[in-house]
This record gives sequence, C-alpha cells and structure tokens, in this order.
Amino acid sequence: MRVGILTMHRVINYGSFMQAYALKRVVEAMGHTVEFRDFAQGQPRHKGKKTVTVTAGGMLRKLPSKLFNLGDALAKRKFRLQVQAIFDNVAMPLLGVARARNCDLAADAMLIGSDEVFNYTQNRGFGYVPCLFGH
Repeated sequence: MRVGILTMHRVINYGSFMQAYALKRVVEAMGHTVEFRDFAQGQPRHKGKKTVTVTAGGMLRKLPSKLFNLGDALAKRKFRLQVQAIFDNVAMPLLGVARARNCDLAADAMLIGSDEVFNYTQNRGFGYVPCLFGH
C-alpha cells in the first residue's frame, strides 16, 4: 500500500525529524511504501499573542540591540545555516524527501502525525491547515 504522511517533516527540529523517521520506518516495516506530503500554509485561527503580525516599526525598535550584539547574531546565523545544511544533506535524504514540495494528497492511506500539526494558533508556522484535520 502507498501511505502518505502529513507531518512537520521539513521543520528544522531534531524531534520533528525523529518522529517522522520513526513513523516512516514503522510503516515500511509493515510492508508499505511511504511518501511524505507537503501542505500549503494556512491562516491562524487564534488572535492572541502568538499571532501578532510583525510590523516595520517593531523591527526598527529591535535594530539597536541587534546592532549592539552583531557578533552574537552572526554566530547564531552561522550555526543556523550549519544545522540547515545537515537537515538538507543528511536528514531529508534519510526521510526520502526531495527539495521540491509534494502537495499531492492522493494515497491509499494518509497518516497525520506529530502533535504540532493540530496547533492552529501558530502565526509563523502553519496556522489552520484543513488537510491536517482530515479534510
């Protein structure tokens, strides 16, 4: 059977990767073919602190502290890029995920995994995505 998995597999997070990898291996051990599927970002359904839109004024207010700590900011950016490279070159190939997104939701069965797929209050993340709730 061809099984699609909808989860947070592209998130740069070790826990997300391990959850996706473990689920893939279990389904494959049952004799099925696994394909991770992507989905379009939705809109947050919660108007709270997490869904505050970043404004130009808000970014400008943070600029002096960012400039003052420029060395730290550059070191953090370098680290993030290194981690991104590990995910791109090691983790995604282990999952069998191509760089191009696969939003085809057709499969013999579809698994929806990870607790965060049900968190529709994320502003920067995914928001409410109907297919993650089975629609």
